[in-house]
Amino acid sequence: WHVSLGETLPGAVPHKDSVVEISPAAKSPRASDKTIARIAALNGGVYSDSLHEAFDPASRADYRLAHIRRLEALRRAGLVARDSDGRFAIGADYLAKAARFETARSGGVRVEVKSWLSVEAQIERRAPVWLDDVDRESLTGKGFGQDTASALRARLAFLEREGWLGEDGNLKPGMRDQLATEELESAADRIQGKGPFLKLEDGMSISGVYERPVDLAQGRFALVTRSKEFTLVPWRPELERYRGAEISVKARAGGIDWSVGRSKGIGR
Repeated sequence: WHVSLGETLPGAVPHKDSVVEISPAAKSPRASDKTIARIAALNGGVYSDSLHEAFDPASRADYRLAHIRRLEALRRAGLVARDSDGRFAIGADYLAKAARFETARSGGVRVEVKSWLSVEAQIERRAPVWLDDVDRESLTGKGFGQDTASALRARLAFLEREGWLGEDGNLKPGMRDQLATEELESAADRIQGKGPFLKLEDGMSISGVYERPVDLAQGRFALVTRSKEFTLVPWRPELERYRGAEISVKARAGGIDWSVGRSKGIGR
């Protein structure tokens, strides 16, 4: 199959042999579009930076700027208008227009990377991998399904040799977290010249420069460095817009929150 990736940042494009899932793109606006529409509805169909700040006094300047940039993209597409004072006219059908615009930008498809490693590279990886969670009943008898079924059999044999396979044919309880921690620490050990590794626990935060992505079996991580230390946090595609820039990240259950610029530094 050949599919269009739409406006995808180069650093977010899956490389050859990655495992991906392709599905129709959701025809829905962004969260920022909903915020814009809400503010405009309270202000006679007008949105501006000052109106946003009045609506949400705690909002950061860079957060509001992201909304302005979104509207500029829509203005260039002829979907909204801006006056000489920098105010945008937001019509009642704005969310529908934004949804169509988003679908066109994505090429009409959604690409989800299931594994940044090839199926073959996962077989004897000492880490949790996509193969450990694959739906065995979904594997067909030919093509990619056949190759995956063969790799899965080899993976299960490897897990059994290592003593990590439970009686139910899956990783033993607690083994997934243990292997994930060991893989992350091993990856950190291979990163030279960045100082000691700081593992962000839930509730901790750090400000530093986003340097590059690091591909692991358990997923892609973002390398964030500061003067005397570094951390690895779950990566998101939108981070690629800010490679080389300073960002602030905060760990939370299930992922991270991030913003451009400096926060208060490390804390709990």
